Amino acid sequence: MKIRAFITHKLNECYSDCQDRFSINKKSRTLAVSDGMSQSVFPDFWADILSEYYTTKGSCSEMERQSLCEQWLRKVEQYKEHEIEAGRNPSWRINNILAGHDSAGATLCGVKFENANNWNGHVLGDSCIIEIDWNLNHVVKIHTSQCKPFDCYPDFFDSSPKEKGKGEMKPCSGSIDKDHSLLLVSDPFSEFLFKNKLTSSDWLQRIKVLGSHQDFVSLVNAWRQEGLHNDDSTLCIVDFDGEDVFNITHFDDIHDLIQGETCPSKVLQIDEQQPIEEKNEQIPPEGISNSLSSSSEPIGFENSSILSSQTIESNDITVQDEESKQNRFIDEVNRIYKKRIDRIDRSRKSRNKLSKVEKNHLPNELKTFKEEILSLFNKIFK
Repeated sequence: MKIRAFITHKLNECYSDCQDRFSINKKSRTLAVSDGMSQSVFPDFWADILSEYYTTKGSCSEMERQSLCEQWLRKVEQYKEHEIEAGRNPSWRINNILAGHDSAGATLCGVKFENANNWNGHVLGDSCIIEIDWNLNHVVKIHTSQCKPFDCYPDFFDSSPKEKGKGEMKPCSGSIDKDHSLLLVSDPFSEFLFKNKLTSSDWLQRIKVLGSHQDFVSLVNAWRQEGLHNDDSTLCIVDFDGEDVFNITHFDDIHDLIQGETCPSKVLQIDEQQPIEEKNEQIPPEGISNSLSSSSEPIGFENSSILSSQTIESNDITVQDEESKQNRFIDEVNRIYKKRIDRIDRSRKSRNKLSKVEKNHLPNELKTFKEEILSLFNKIFK
C-alpha cells in the first residue's frame, strides 16, 4: 500500500493550535485519524492518544477507551509541571481537570489492512473513511457512525473514565485495488466530499496528485474558497501498489511542523485554539444558552458577553489613535459575541442532552473571559 498523510491548521492559526492528529503503524499495517473537539480541554492530547492506540491495537472499544483516560490526565499533569517550571501560573482550567471536573473529546477513525487489498476499520463521529473509485472519479461510500453525518455535535470519545461521550464505534470493511483507494479524513474533507459527492471528479483529481505538504496547503486554501469549512484538516490516502506493506511516500509530522513555525504572539487566549471563522460545532447550544442566561451581566461593554474559544491577536487591535483603538476593540468583542449567538441560534435544535465534557466548564469560562477581557482593556487603553 502506498501511503500519503497530510495535515494543516485552521486559517490564521498555527500548527501548535492544531487539534487533529493521525498515526501510521507500518508494523501492524494500521492508520488512524482523530479530531479533538475544539471546546473541550487539551483535545490534541486526547486525539494523539486515541490515534496512537488504534494503530497499535487495531481497535478502540469502550473498555479500552476507559483505560486510556489515565494517559490523558498524565499529559495534563506534565503540562502543568512544565508551566510551573517555566515560571507561568497554571490556569484555573488545569486545576479543574486535575480535580476531575473537565475532560476532552475527540472523534476517531482507523483501518487495519489484512493484506494488500482487504481492510477492516472503525469510525466514530465525523472523522470518516471514504472509498474512492478512480475509474469514475467518484466517491463510492463515506463511512461514518452517525445517521446525520455532519451536524454540529458529532459522536466522540470522552477522556473522563466516568463519561462515555456520544455514540459508538461503528465497524466497516472493504478492499482497494488499482482503481480503488481509501481516504481517512477529519470532518472538513468528509463534509465537503459528502456535499459534492455527485460533482466530485475535479476535487478528487487534485487529491490524486498530491505530493507535498505545500501541495496540500494550497489545496485546502483553494477548497476553502469553494466551501470547505475552516478547521484543522487531515487527509490520509491509501493507494494500491500490489504490496502488503506500507510504503509511506509522504508524512506530515505535526511535531516537526510545530517546531518549524513562527506564530504571531497572542495577547489573549480564552480557550485553546479556536479561530473566529470555523464550523459551528462541539459545545451544545443548551449549555451555552443556560450559561448565558444564568450569568447575563455585561462584562464592561454593551452586548459583549461572549463564551470562550475566541482569540484576539495583537495585530487586530494595533491602531494609532487611542479612541479608534477603543472602538475597534469593542467592535471586535461585539462581533465575536454576535457570531457566537448566531451559531447558538442555528444549532439550538441539534441536541437535547449534555455530556460532562461539554458543560462543566461553562460558568467558570464566562467568568474567566470577563476578567481577562477587562484586564486586556485596562492594559492597552489605560
